[in-house]
Amino acid sequence: MEYDILNEILTGTVSSLFRGKCKEIEEQMRASLTSLPPPNSSDWVRVEGKQKLEQSLRKLKIDYTATNGRDLGNKSYEELVAEKKRVKNELKNYDNNFKNLFGRVPKREEKEPMRPLYVYYKKLKLSLSRRANEKPQPKRMSKEETVRRVEELRKERSELKAILHNFQLEFSQTNHRRIRYHKDISPVENEYKRYKEVKAELAKLESADQKS
Repeated sequence: MEYDILNEILTGTVSSLFRGKCKEIEEQMRASLTSLPPPNSSDWVRVEGKQKLEQSLRKLKIDYTATNGRDLGNKSYEELVAEKKRVKNELKNYDNNFKNLFGRVPKREEKEPMRPLYVYYKKLKLSLSRRANEKPQPKRMSKEETVRRVEELRKERSELKAILHNFQLEFSQTNHRRIRYHKDISPVENEYKRYKEVKAELAKLESADQKS
């Protein structure tokens, strides 16, 4: 019995000593880590920068030869938009990683490792700009077509105006007040929106007709 008690005391003592030693080691390690000098930005750019570029290229599933934009002609407008967004995110990630380490955004020379992606990003923007300019322009209507369209719009405007006017009269008689809130016109909201669209298109056509 006395042996068991003694063994228990010794075991507890050893355990306490072990925990104390572990705690002491942890504190020493923490102190050594906090005393380390901050990383050098030049070294990080030289070593980590190249790795960040390689990681981004793998993530985007492109290689160095693709960054010259040779295959952009095979991509649709929507694919170019999506690719531009993905590349921009990778460039932002590089900046954020640098800022988290050094507490500031990288300078131009510190972004040098990502130059291939910046070149690729500019080519994507240029391709998108060219595609936008290549989109077919709306066909210009002839004089006869313009006159016919104006007549159609004027007729539709009159019909819509009559519907809205009648609704306004009925509303005033039922509610004993004029229309003041957006919810008041909910029963004829679609007619109201269409009336505004017709007025805008009609004004545009009439203005163009006067200039010609």
